[in-house]
Amino acid sequence: MVPLKITPAYHRALVLAASIFFLSSIYLCSTRLLNNKAMTPDHTTTTIPTKPISTKHVSLNDADLPMSYGGYMRPPLTDLTLIGAIPPAFVPTPKNKRRLVVVGDIHGMDSALDALLKEANFNEETDHLVSVGDMVSKGPDSPAVVARLMQLNASAVRGNHEDRLLLARSTLDTMHGVTADQENPNMQHRKGKSEEVALARTLDKEQLDWLAALPVILTAEPLPLLVVHAGLVPGIELESQDPWAVMNMRTLAYPREELRKKAMESPRRRDTSDVDGLGDMVSGEDKLQSEYEAVREDADPSKATFDRAIVVPLESRTGEKWTIGWDRHQEGLKEDQRRTIIYGHDAREGFKEGKYTLGLDSGCVKGNSLTAAIIEATSNTAFKYTTVQVGCTPP
Repeated sequence: MVPLKITPAYHRALVLAASIFFLSSIYLCSTRLLNNKAMTPDHTTTTIPTKPISTKHVSLNDADLPMSYGGYMRPPLTDLTLIGAIPPAFVPTPKNKRRLVVVGDIHGMDSALDALLKEANFNEETDHLVSVGDMVSKGPDSPAVVARLMQLNASAVRGNHEDRLLLARSTLDTMHGVTADQENPNMQHRKGKSEEVALARTLDKEQLDWLAALPVILTAEPLPLLVVHAGLVPGIELESQDPWAVMNMRTLAYPREELRKKAMESPRRRDTSDVDGLGDMVSGEDKLQSEYEAVREDADPSKATFDRAIVVPLESRTGEKWTIGWDRHQEGLKEDQRRTIIYGHDAREGFKEGKYTLGLDSGCVKGNSLTAAIIEATSNTAFKYTTVQVGCTPP
């Protein structure tokens, strides 16, 4: 390979080209830096502070928290029917002229039941017998009462005493051999109360099976009529009613209302105990409660629809009578949605007529009377009733 020979002229050309490239690079770098500086904001500029957004703090007490009762269907019941229906052929209409004879708590008083049916001129051809439950227990002849009801092809609902009897029966069914006939005191916690176990032994299998098949709620479509033993919670669909409550309830509680009352009482207690004059200082929570009271009707908690939206049934008598709550709820419904309930269970209240309720437990087993309501149709979707009573001799 022949080495390249660099002439003086070629050398001068290389030096000139390198110099031009160097100067051009310096120029471009300088102009780039100046442009960046011009585009960069001046960080020393004073900024105008913005006014923070003011948000009003609202304090909610426990009454405002989410609550529910009966909002979902309980798991399927394998040993209890929640809703049953009076056979359509037995439901009164203006055309068929039939009657429903609905009887209050019988409690084993078969002689009184016989007398009541005679007083009502009961006719098997045109009348249908209905029991509000508690047909058994306490009285002298529960098996005879059940036998009579079965013989008359009666309809009935399960009451709390039938329920206890059937629970005792279910325990007896799990016992075999000699133990099934023994009265072992150590087994009472398993068998239930001794009288219920003894009563279960007096009824045959056919009678116990008949009781076990009874529903807790009985409808009489198309009549706007329901039969239960103790009551129903207003505002809850039939399918979501608690069977225990339907057989045992007496009153209603309103949790939101009780919490609201307690929340309203708290600031008053603080004010009366504040001897240093600090009671004049109203906190944000107290102010909110004052505003809430101002918009309520006369600050009466019982008139607040929101606070009564959640209802809980009670077996005790400490709440509002469920019949009052039921009547009030029906008044808020369209006329074709209203239902009248016939019930028993509450002998202390006795025979009781409400606008949309009719209580038939008149304390027969206590020596008072046995009551029946005779239902007749005034149209295909309306009815009227009359009542009959007979005196009872206590066992």
